[in-house]
Amino acid sequence: MSESLTPAARTRARKDFDVFNILNSSAFGILSGSLITLLALKMGASAILVGLLNAFAYVSFFFMPLGKRLIARRPILDVYLFGWVWRYLSMLPVIVAPLVVLFGGAQGWAFTCLIAGVAGFNIFRGIGMIGSNPVTASLAEGNDRGAFVSRVQIYANLAALGTNLAVSLAMGRSASSIVYAALMGAGIAIGLAGVLWLKRVPEPAAYRPAPGGSIWKTTLEAWKEKAFRNFMILYVLVCFTASMGKSFLPMYAKAIYHQGDDAVMILTLLASLGGVAAGMLSRLVLDRLGAKPLYGIYGFLAILGFVPAILSPSLPTFVEAFALLAALFLASSFGLTGQDGAGQTYYFALVPRERTLDLAVAYFIANGIGGTFGSIFGGVILDGFGALGLGETTSWRLFYGLVGILLLVAIFISRGMVRLGSASVRESLESLLSLRDLRTFDILTRLDQSGDPGEELELIHELGVSGSTRSQKDLVGFLSSPRFEQRVEALHSLEALPDLASETLVALRGEVRRRPDTTGYIAARLLGKRGDIESIPILRAALAANDPLLRGAAAIALARLGDDGSRLPIESLLRDSLPARLRLQAVFALELIGSVESVPTLVASLSRDDPPAFVSDEIVLAMASILGIMEDFWPLYQVFSEDEERGLSLLRLSADERLSARAESHALIESFDAALSSLFADPIDGAPLARLLLQSAEDPGSVLVFADALFDQRLGYAGFRFLAASLIVFGRADRTKAGPIARSAS
Repeated sequence: MSESLTPAARTRARKDFDVFNILNSSAFGILSGSLITLLALKMGASAILVGLLNAFAYVSFFFMPLGKRLIARRPILDVYLFGWVWRYLSMLPVIVAPLVVLFGGAQGWAFTCLIAGVAGFNIFRGIGMIGSNPVTASLAEGNDRGAFVSRVQIYANLAALGTNLAVSLAMGRSASSIVYAALMGAGIAIGLAGVLWLKRVPEPAAYRPAPGGSIWKTTLEAWKEKAFRNFMILYVLVCFTASMGKSFLPMYAKAIYHQGDDAVMILTLLASLGGVAAGMLSRLVLDRLGAKPLYGIYGFLAILGFVPAILSPSLPTFVEAFALLAALFLASSFGLTGQDGAGQTYYFALVPRERTLDLAVAYFIANGIGGTFGSIFGGVILDGFGALGLGETTSWRLFYGLVGILLLVAIFISRGMVRLGSASVRESLESLLSLRDLRTFDILTRLDQSGDPGEELELIHELGVSGSTRSQKDLVGFLSSPRFEQRVEALHSLEALPDLASETLVALRGEVRRRPDTTGYIAARLLGKRGDIESIPILRAALAANDPLLRGAAAIALARLGDDGSRLPIESLLRDSLPARLRLQAVFALELIGSVESVPTLVASLSRDDPPAFVSDEIVLAMASILGIMEDFWPLYQVFSEDEERGLSLLRLSADERLSARAESHALIESFDAALSSLFADPIDGAPLARLLLQSAEDPGSVLVFADALFDQRLGYAGFRFLAASLIVFGRADRTKAGPIARSAS
């Protein structure tokens, strides 16, 4: 799906939307929720009236179809702006409500002003909200969809947090009617200021529904899809339960623990802080783990958050009561906010772009149905418990116990949600409890937001250092980058990870095929190290590539994979190749394969005119490994390479020790000593050692190759002569190794 905004335009639009979001959330924090509840309680409202006022926040969603009708004739953003301007103007009667009480007016008129203002606010909110999802979805396009949605939540909750703090300071323990009226006026002014920034956001033209489209028809078509139907049923239940749980928390704090208005607003501030924390965590993990597992995990955390209310212990001091309420408000908000964000992200992934606007109506109406009935049902059941004669504490315990049970039911139902590529619950919990994975997610989030190629290289490198396998999908994505350095760094980071998924191995095979002259050699090396047997045909073909780096890496990879059928092509590579690096890689590959049949080729490769010493050393060591004497030979050869005389002296001492157990050991040791002296004399005479080799071998095998080479004056390399002599000392020259001795190789 192509994106509707360029990256630069989307970045600018997101900044404008952030300002709107902050101002709008501040205004909303004043004109809804706890402050309206506190004002209603101050005016003498019952639980049913409190529930009704909270229900209006959800009733607004039923007016979204009216907004859809307006969109048929007007741009989406115009309708959004219309609804938002009038929703704030509709709150003007609420300024009057506390003043009516202050000046001795009828309580009925005060409640009428309050209800009229809240109703008008939410009706116009519903009309304008038709544009919310298309605008948000348009700005959320890209790989960081979940991070952006979470950022919107974070900013909204931070704004609410700051607003609640300011409001609590202004209110004191029992705010006057004048203070309430002033706060309502401030909320209206802030909201109207935010609308000015919303006007700067681009029209989400790509999200307009098809002409003549019907919300009802689109919803019915979507309802036939099991994934959509299951989610919407679950969503209604979650909204019902969340509305029950959240709407009455201020009333609970005042009824059970006798908190003042300022304390309730501080608690509301802590609830916003819980929302911020949920948003920050979701920003890291939502795009990486997927929405489905987090939907259930956040739901379970919400249940834990309501445990203090379910228990409602008797606490003697204000500090203890406030601490318990703080845990209740913060933890329940953390769980419910996180669940809401996961649900919205899941919805964006589930619904195609062309259905976003129509199905947004269905989404919010589902929210409205659940929230409205949850708030009203909560008020009715609380007053009903009182009518039955239950004690206040018992009533609240039963109430929040029911909330917990409903959340448990929702978690059980959420198991049937389509995964949409998400991780499992177990994998998600492991990542959430892993500091390494969380650090990796933080790096990935910064990588999504970075526009600096240099910074991106550093972040890709950090992913490899982190060692978390959760970065694989994103690293594989960089294999398609047009920048060579990014592809190289991504491959190195993949190489540093402990395990690779099958999808990653498929991508690495594709890299060998697509980029044989650039980064294919790194992918080939990685396939060999990770034992990817399915890559053998691709690696065999790579032995004939133009790039020497790829041919060498493919040879070693095939050897690591135990592909004996590649031995002859690799031997041919050793014979025909001129670059020293490629010869080294071919030698090491033959050592890994470990076939004694490669010894003649290795010996013959030493006959090249003036071969580099480091290549000759590698060949000598490979033969020692293949012939099974590496464990004894390697320490002596290290000494011999630095000090030839000392190395020969140690070899003579080893001969005295090892040959003394053989038949006619004295004569054998004397013959060996004489042959060794001739072998390293000037001129070189290899005949004595060649005869000794043939005499000492029970089964000549590859010894014939060595004996014949000792007569070849072109094979005068000292390391080879030292190896030939060592075969007499450390064992039969034709035995093969038990396994490869680990040595560094390119």
